[in-house]
Amino acid sequence: HRYALFPQKSGELTIPGVILQGVQPFSRRQNRGFGATPFGSFGDPFQMFNRGRRVHVTAKGVVLNVLPPEPGFPGNWWLPAQQITLSEQIQPDASQFRVGDHITRAIVLDSKGLSAPQLPEPEITEVDGLKLYPEPAAHTTRAYGDWILGRSTKTVAITPTRPGSYTLPEITIPWWDTDAQQLRTARLPERTLRVLPASSTASQAATAPADATHTTTSASTADSPAPRDRDITEQTSVPSSTSTSQEPLSATSTGIMTGLWFWISLVLAAILLVGLFLGFRLYSGLRARITLLESESPAPTKTAQPRHTTPQTGSGAFSDLEKACASNNPATVRDALLAWSGNALADEAPNHLEEVADALAAHHDDPQQLRRSLSALNAALYARNERESEWNGAELLTLLRPLRSKTVDGKRHMTVSSALPPLNPE
Repeated sequence: HRYALFPQKSGELTIPGVILQGVQPFSRRQNRGFGATPFGSFGDPFQMFNRGRRVHVTAKGVVLNVLPPEPGFPGNWWLPAQQITLSEQIQPDASQFRVGDHITRAIVLDSKGLSAPQLPEPEITEVDGLKLYPEPAAHTTRAYGDWILGRSTKTVAITPTRPGSYTLPEITIPWWDTDAQQLRTARLPERTLRVLPASSTASQAATAPADATHTTTSASTADSPAPRDRDITEQTSVPSSTSTSQEPLSATSTGIMTGLWFWISLVLAAILLVGLFLGFRLYSGLRARITLLESESPAPTKTAQPRHTTPQTGSGAFSDLEKACASNNPATVRDALLAWSGNALADEAPNHLEEVADALAAHHDDPQQLRRSLSALNAALYARNERESEWNGAELLTLLRPLRSKTVDGKRHMTVSSALPPLNPE
């Protein structure tokens, strides 16, 4: 690594030595005596996990003798360097300017051995007849070999306010040559700017002599009408030709703009139509998909009838169940079965066919056949077509008749089986 040092005061300057800390790995041939193995010595079983020994190295310090600024140095800014130069750039690069023109002057100060922030800004002197607008200097520092190169660029905007010849004063910056140990001066020579009147003033000045010449010519040719008429014809023909040449140009520009807007409108309309078409196709596809899903979803063939809320006796509920089975209507049979089982079961009324099957199977002599019959009823409720919904309630009624004897005068005798023991066993 390389470092650039800039002492802030004279005298003896001590630079501390660099400190290096690290780990030195062990040699493979270290401790090859008795008990040595490829993994280390038996005497130190943890040596195989030790990567080396720590080292701490400190380099010698450096002592420098910093000299003070040279006595009698003329500048207010001490500049010790190997080289300092001044240059400038004028934009636009012209020998003459006009009143109101915008002129940019960039003053560049380059140094070898100093960074850009160490460089002073050149003094800008006001000039009568010119408006000066200086900007803050821009700094750039870079390394070049063993040296630091600094550049400070001072930009000044100049606007002439009246015609004339103006001189930008010379700029000087003193500096100290560290190689030759002597005083030197960077110079930017004076520069002269020639400013002409503004373009509108110049056109008016050019028009006045032309009018005077035309008046003299007309007075000298007053006795000869023919040439006068010819002069008038020539003079009037010029504006007509000029206006004729300008009209096609204006029409052409208008035609180009009209055609451009026409094509832009056409492209936008096409994009809008394509978007509407794609949106309609997407909407139609979604509608078709929803219709297909609704047609394929299972649904009961009949509207479910609400359960009876009026309490009935066991015989009355079973009579309704017999009538429902005779009608072969799965929905009516389900409602009648839930109403009768709610009266027949002593503990609690079931809410759906699965609970009915579980409760009644425990009291039936052929529980499997009863479950199959109730499953057929449940399948008929959600049949997709009329063929699947053809269900006969006679078989279910035959299986339910033996359970009727377990109820007497509407009193509940069957109980729902439970795997939990009673809370208060006797």
